[in-house]
Parts: sequence; C-alpha cells; structure tokens
Amino acid sequence: SSARLLADYQAATPDDINALARKILVADRQCQVIAQPEPLDAEDFSNRGADKAAKGDFAGAIADFDRAIALDPASADAHYNRGATRVQQDDYAAAITDLEKAIALNPKYAAAYNIRGAVRARRDDPTGALADYDRAIALDPNAAGTYLNRGQLREERNDHTGAIADFDHWLTLNPDNADGYNIRGNSKYAKGDFTGAIADFDHAIALNPELAMAYYNRAISRDDSGDRTGALPDYDRAIALDPGNA
Repeated sequence: SSARLLADYQAATPDDINALARKILVADRQCQVIAQPEPLDAEDFSNRGADKAAKGDFAGAIADFDRAIALDPASADAHYNRGATRVQQDDYAAAITDLEKAIALNPKYAAAYNIRGAVRARRDDPTGALADYDRAIALDPNAAGTYLNRGQLREERNDHTGAIADFDHWLTLNPDNADGYNIRGNSKYAKGDFTGAIADFDHAIALNPELAMAYYNRAISRDDSGDRTGALPDYDRAIALDPGNA
C-alpha cells in the first residue's frame, strides 16, 4: 500500500473579498497501518509521520519523514509529506525544496504542484503559483482544493471572472459548501453583479443559517443595489450572530 499522504491544501472561510484563511487539512488519502512497536521501513516511518502531523506534532513528524527519506531517498511521498508539514511550520524555503524533489521524483504529483503553488503565492510569486495550480488541475481535474486556491489567487489579483470560473468548478465538486457560495458571492459582488452575488448569499444562508458573513455580505449587496429595506434585517442578523460585524 502507498504511504499515507498529507492532504492537499484546502478550504477556508473568507475574511473579506480579497483575504481568505488557508490551512492544510489531513484528509486526502487514508490507509490502515498495522500497529508495530517500531517502524520497520520507509513506508512505516512515513505513515507514522503523517499521524504525528495530524496531531500537531510537526517536529516528530519531520523526524519520521527524515528517517523515511534516509531509508528510501526515491520516495516522492515522503518528500511531499515533509514539505507539506514544513508549510505548517511556515518553513517555506525548506518546503519548496521538498516539494520540488517530490515533483522531480514524480512529475505527475498533482498535490505537490498544488501545495508548491500555495507556498509560492504566500511568497509573493503569483505567476509561479498560477503555473503550479494550472499544472495540478491538468493532472487532476477533480482536485477541488486546487480550484479554490487558484480562485483565491485570481480574486486577489482582481481577476473576478477567472475567480468565479474556478469557484464554479469548486462548487460543482462541493455543492453543499455554504462557505463556497459566500466566497463566490464576494467575487460576483466585486465584479458588480449584485443580483448574482445576492443569489449566492441566499444559497449560503439556506445551507447554513448561522453563517454571519453571508448575511453581512448580502446586506452590503442589497444596500449597494438600492435595497436599503432589505439590507437592514441582514445587518441586524449578521450583528446578532457576530457582534464583530457591528
């Protein structure tokens, strides 16, 4: 069986139109590993490292990935896992080195391109990030997280049309994600499509009636489209759910 992998960079809640929280979730591919007193080979160390990373023991995870790589320097998964863990430690230079090694060992490693793209975006290299996201999607057209990441980056660069297209793909793969409709609504609002934005915020609220930002965003959209009467109850509800919206 293949070593357990740290999941690719996914989903976040929007703070505003141009800023979205990002984090790595451990959820991509799961394998059952028979409990052993001590790891016996590179795959065992890589699996144990993934477990430690999932529990927040990043230093312990790195140590296990180091052992895995020492035993099997050609393991793309071990290099990927260590790189993904270093991203969580904000050690971006070392993460890039590991991810590039993973890609060199496996040029079709879609998740490695995706995470490298996210690191490049954080390091203010949007051109490199977009190239990585494009490559990741070409290799794995069903990787929802990559569409989200590319859409976020496009939105940050004021490419509202491109961002909306990516969020469309993301929502096709995650149709019940309330945050997703809220995010896409923000892009539609930024593009000046108040009607489309309000429809997305409506959908987000239908899926999650406690999503304060969707009420707040709908209120702004209604306000800016001239519907002050409709905006006021949304402002009230947004503040009731999150007083920080006052």
